[in-house]
Amino acid sequence: ATLFGTELTVHDMIWTGPRPSLGDLAELSGIARTASFSMLAEHLGQAAKYGRIHYLKPYRADTAENFSRLLGMPLEQVGAWASLELTKAVIAVREIKAEEEIAELDAGFSLSFSSIATPRGEILHNHDYGAVCEEGQLFLLDAGAESESGYAGDLTTTFPVGQHFTSRQKEIYTILRAMMEAAIQKTGPGVRFLDVHLASARVLAQGLVDLGLYVGSPDEIVALGAHALLFPHGVGHMIGLDVHDMEGLGEDLVGYDDRPRSEQFGLRSLRLAKILKPGMTHTIEPGIYFIPGLFELWRSEKKFEHMIRYDRLADWMDTGGMRIEEDWLIMNAGARRLGPLLDKSIEAIEAKRRVMD
Repeated sequence: ATLFGTELTVHDMIWTGPRPSLGDLAELSGIARTASFSMLAEHLGQAAKYGRIHYLKPYRADTAENFSRLLGMPLEQVGAWASLELTKAVIAVREIKAEEEIAELDAGFSLSFSSIATPRGEILHNHDYGAVCEEGQLFLLDAGAESESGYAGDLTTTFPVGQHFTSRQKEIYTILRAMMEAAIQKTGPGVRFLDVHLASARVLAQGLVDLGLYVGSPDEIVALGAHALLFPHGVGHMIGLDVHDMEGLGEDLVGYDDRPRSEQFGLRSLRLAKILKPGMTHTIEPGIYFIPGLFELWRSEKKFEHMIRYDRLADWMDTGGMRIEEDWLIMNAGARRLGPLLDKSIEAIEAKRRVMD
């Protein structure tokens, strides 16, 4: 193995401070040889004479441009010529975490991604921080810490802007916590994560029927995907060196095995569906979202109108969105939560809000 890189100059160090040399980095990685990055294109050109160059599909546009230049191929073909064999090998190495990696995931230092902190929780990836929080709203905080070596956590809580949940927010939040508990109880080695997702979705469907917002069998509601109006994403994803671990290598390669991804709305957004194995780490993150635009679209299309009571559901569209999320490790027997337990009960959250105010 050879590590190619560029040594920092004195002028660089003025801005960056002392940094490990190329030789130091190679030694830490168990690599015997180093060479200047300027030599890499020539090296690859020589190697290509003797066989195929294996590389991972680049995730960033600037990386793809570098690959195009280094490998002498059209930019649009860089992704298509990535090595499936190498990709599968990397997934096999990274999906099962060693004890040292699990220790990293149990701790945290800096932020692992740009936090979602918003009273508009129904917007799934809302990074707009310009909203004003008002009494009666819910606040959704999706954030995570990252260790110095790059292992990333991903956690979400939802709490009232004021001191108390409203009565309707309590009803929905109670369903959400039941969804979380169903997913936790289902999670374990040998279990297909798709079934974890479906178990959580059926709890939502039952709750919506109990509230009089849906009618019919919860199993049928989930089978047809009618519940996805309020739960349009998957219940979890893998975590590790990325907050969505390895998904740049291809979600289907990382999160699926012998069963193809569903085309059903909501279910097709499930990033992890394969059988869970000891050493795998993933999130569990059920959510319930009242999204006015999606509601109006489905109502205009009369979608699942035999199941969804649009007339009643319309009155709930100002509820917003809520999600709770934890990180979990699959063990030989069962699973365990990574990091300390945070009491997410209504009573505990309201008590915390009273103290904070």
